[in-house]
Amino acid sequence: MRMPQAISKTPQTLASEIHIKALDNPAHFLLLEGDFDLRFWEMRLNPRALRPVECGGKSTVLDTLVLLRGQAVVQRVLGLVDADFDRLLGHVQSPRVVQTDETDLETTLLLLQCSSPTQMNMERLLAVAVDAEKRNAFEQQNGCPLVEHVRRTASQFGVLRFLNEQHGWKIAVRDMSVLNHQWFDHASLTLNTSVLHQAFSDKLQAQRVGVDLEQLTTRIQACAQRGWLSGWQLVQGHDLMAILATVMNSGLLRRTTGYQKVTEISLHRDLLLMHWQDIQTCQMIHNLSAAMPPGVSCFQT
Repeated sequence: MRMPQAISKTPQTLASEIHIKALDNPAHFLLLEGDFDLRFWEMRLNPRALRPVECGGKSTVLDTLVLLRGQAVVQRVLGLVDADFDRLLGHVQSPRVVQTDETDLETTLLLLQCSSPTQMNMERLLAVAVDAEKRNAFEQQNGCPLVEHVRRTASQFGVLRFLNEQHGWKIAVRDMSVLNHQWFDHASLTLNTSVLHQAFSDKLQAQRVGVDLEQLTTRIQACAQRGWLSGWQLVQGHDLMAILATVMNSGLLRRTTGYQKVTEISLHRDLLLMHWQDIQTCQMIHNLSAAMPPGVSCFQT
């Protein structure tokens, strides 16, 4: 049974509720960031061993654990949060905190290798909506596989999010949708990075950060030199899901027959239905199991 989260709660409120629940419940408690995390985990956790608690954000999860530090009940409380850019920034979390394999839960699940058929989960979803011949033509024109094209697009946006956090610029990047027509051409599914960088530079100037376009470009190139723009380290789920839905709905790629509109909601629904045999290969699954007392299974297997 979940601990309901109808309204946003403070770490103080959550800590108090956990103390009360722990009095008559022998289970451990797993603090989660948001609604999707709750829906994904609650159907897979053994409620007699580990009960999910939605906290309404990563900072609330971490702050709640800080409040419980030094108290006996903390030994029965774990947190599971998005890794975000913590690994790149060298941020070390508490031993009571488990992080997602990739930057967040959505990206972790999309990159998982499925066993039936044997392919990346993202490839499985694309195969349902995308016409094979159209995809082949698109890949030939763009010079890379479709998944790589999606990754590159998301990474270009992710590097701005990373730099924003790394340098504490406090730019409202969430207000800059990756699919904004100003820099993303929906007809060709291509991102104009020059326009995107200029728009971000304009925000930096408006905030009087003191970083011009040339300096921003230098910082982006430094990330590329470290290989961060060649992998998935900078890709965040909200960007990835938005790009995927757009790609799958595009007239450039979608099937001509049997087409059903894809939304971020429908993609989330597909992720919720993933098979346990595929999910259990995640490192976060092993880390959660290892954090429980010996002989206690926290999952419904």
